[in-house]
Order: sequence, then C-alpha cells, then structure tokens
Amino acid sequence: VVISQNPNIQGIIEEMRTSVPQTAYMQEPPYNDDEPESKTEKMFSPVEPAPPGLRIPPEIDVLYFKLNHEQLGNRVKRAILHVWLKPMHSELDRTVPITVYKVSRPESLGGFIRTNEVTTVSESFDARKGNWVKIEVYKLLQEWLNKPNDNLGLVVTAYDSQGRQVAVTDPNEMPSNAPLLEIHTEETRKSRSRRNSGNNFFCTNNKKESRCCRYQLVVNFIELGWDFIVAPKTYEANFCNGECPFLYAHKYAHTSLVQKLNSSNAHHGPCCGARKLSPMKMLYYDHDHKIKFDTIQDMVVDRCGCS
Repeated sequence: VVISQNPNIQGIIEEMRTSVPQTAYMQEPPYNDDEPESKTEKMFSPVEPAPPGLRIPPEIDVLYFKLNHEQLGNRVKRAILHVWLKPMHSELDRTVPITVYKVSRPESLGGFIRTNEVTTVSESFDARKGNWVKIEVYKLLQEWLNKPNDNLGLVVTAYDSQGRQVAVTDPNEMPSNAPLLEIHTEETRKSRSRRNSGNNFFCTNNKKESRCCRYQLVVNFIELGWDFIVAPKTYEANFCNGECPFLYAHKYAHTSLVQKLNSSNAHHGPCCGARKLSPMKMLYYDHDHKIKFDTIQDMVVDRCGCS
C-alpha cells in the first residue's frame, strides 16, 4: 500500500503517533441526552480510472473521483483538491496559475470530451523542491452530488513561465504525490446520557480484586493483520472482568432487586461488562480504497459495571 505524502495525511499520522493515550485519570466529560453533538469526518479519495466510453485526448489526464452519493448525501461541508507541483529547477517562477476544468460529455456522438473552466487560482510555487497546493472545489462536488451522472472527472493545468505542466496529474508518475480529493462531512446526533455507576479505575492481575473491574488491554492492529488501518497501529482498548456481589456497581436498582429475589436459587446473576465506552480517531482505508479520518464509536472501555 502506497501511503500518500500529502502533508494533511502525514500530519494526521504524526499527531496520532505522538498523542498521549487516554488514561484512567482523565476527567469524564458531561453528557446530556438533549444536547446535539456534531461529528466531523475527513475522507481522502484517490484518483481512479475515468468512466468507460469517454474519448479523451492523449495529452489530457482526467482526474476522476468516485463518490458514494448515499453515504455523502447532504452532509458535505467542504471539498479540497490537493495537487502536487513538481520541481522544475527554475528560479523564474514564484507563483503559478492553476486552472480546474469540469469534464463534460461530447456535443456529438463519438467526439472528444469537453472541458469547462471551474476556477483559476494563483498559488505559490517552490520550483526547486516542489510543493502541495489546495484548491476549494465545494461547488463542483455539490453539482456532482445533485447530478451523479455529471461526474466525469476534472482536468487540472498548471503551466510555468516556460509553458511546462508542473502539476502531477498522472497518478502513475508519482504515486505518493498523486492528486487527492479531501471531503469533510458533518452530521448531528444525540450524545449519550451521563452514567455515574460503575468504576473507572484500573485493576491489575497482581491486585487481589475479585469484583467487577477494568483491566488494561492493548490491541495491536499489525499483529491482527489489519493492514488497512494506517494509524494508530496500537491502542488501549481495555476490558471488564470480575464478580458482581449484591449492590456492587449496579446501574439500576432493578438489578439489585432481581439479584436479591433470586439469590436463594439463582444459577446466574448480574454480569460484569462495559458501562461506558468512548470513541477514538482512526485513519484507515475503507472498502472503496479511500483514506478516511473518522471517529469510531465505542472503541475504548472507560468504565465497568454490573448489569
């Protein structure tokens, strides 16, 4: 798997690599059933082959990004096209004009594709080392979401003062610096109610504690063979284990009541399990080979209890 050298992706990987893991001493955030919670996701879509049946001139590279319209819907808040400007070993150019064209179907059957200008921006250009540029394409993405059949891709040109194309538009030319479409989505959901019962401290195997308790468990995605996860490679998942004596770590009074009524002849009672779970951020490839930076719910056990 070729990981993009795009600084946005590399920045996410580095941030997750150096971030401090959650511990048992972190303060529990307040939860309110009536308070909406905004959840933002980032998705990085790679360039894919253009739709079949299009006549494309040999000098043109079409950048086609496959979109999941059902998944994106009206949740898109921002769309950014990332393009790498390759070094040309020239001191003449400090900026370069970049033009994005929308690909349209030919006017006549069997003709070449048409291109219509969407936007032109002037960006800083490091002609000695090369650099990434970001181009906002939110309106174009909205057009494609409203009319999926119009998504035939786009064309990018960036010519220096000598008329040379400096934008990498062929993903095979520099795979790690191939163009990317970054999509931000947002949805509002209800957060969970605060749970006060149970414990949020860690027990160890050396500690003589038979009651329901939380134990540390580190999950290693590399050992699991889950190579589709880019970052993190390991994380603290934790788990719950132990006995549930009368009135210990019960969330509901009903649990204690049933336990008392059945205490004389019951063959089973309350079980020790996760009482509170928290999310974690993850950078991974989805089933469409898109890089997603997402918040995955219920990944870390923060509190255990009996129920």
